[in-house]
Formats: sequence, C-alpha cells, structure tokens
Amino acid sequence: VKRKPLPKLVYNLLKDSELKKRCKEVGLSTKGDRRALIGRHQKFSVLYNSECELENPRSKSELVRQVEREENAEKSGTSANSLLRFDRNCDAKSIEEKQKKYIQQNKSSFSHLISSVKQKE
Repeated sequence: VKRKPLPKLVYNLLKDSELKKRCKEVGLSTKGDRRALIGRHQKFSVLYNSECELENPRSKSELVRQVEREENAEKSGTSANSLLRFDRNCDAKSIEEKQKKYIQQNKSSFSHLISSVKQKE
C-alpha cells in the first residue's frame, strides 16, 4: 500500500499557530522562529513525498530524525558540503584549496562509488 504524498503548502498564507500545528502533527519540533519552522516542514515534506514512491518507505519518525540531524549539522557548520560553500568575496586560490581538501576528505567515498559502478557494468 503506497502512502499518499503530503500536499504542497503555501506557507505565506499560514498563521504561526497553524504552522506549529502542522509541524507537531508530523512529529517535528515547534521551537524556533517562523523561518526555521517553514524550513523544517519543507525538508520533511520533500523527504516524505520522495519516500512515497518507494516499496519500503521509511517511517515518519526516521524522517523526523533525519531532518533534526541535518538541522543540527547546519547549525554547527559541519554539513557535508560546508567546505564547498563560498561567497563572492572568495578568491580563486582559496576556492581551489577548499575543493582539493574536500576531494581528499571524500576520496574513499569516491573510490567506493566508482568501484561499485564498475562492478555493475
């Protein structure tokens, strides 16, 4: 039995209390400002809706935990691609250094992905 995807919400039309209610309904934290609540609910909705098509979708609680983990990683600045974040004031040399560092840190992952693709061929 496939589960139905969540409807797309127009967050601008929701009052704060309604937004908190929607977050609480799916098990998300209701702490934080409006922007945090919207971001949290959007992430959950995308994950939930992408899982609807799968034969064995993850439970709501697993998705909530993933949203929380990603949010905590963003707050601490250790998100997976924090090394690859640049602003327009970065010079080319520092961007290149960051890219090289990222490649070094993820070399084993890249190697594993390449070998798994070659095995499938």
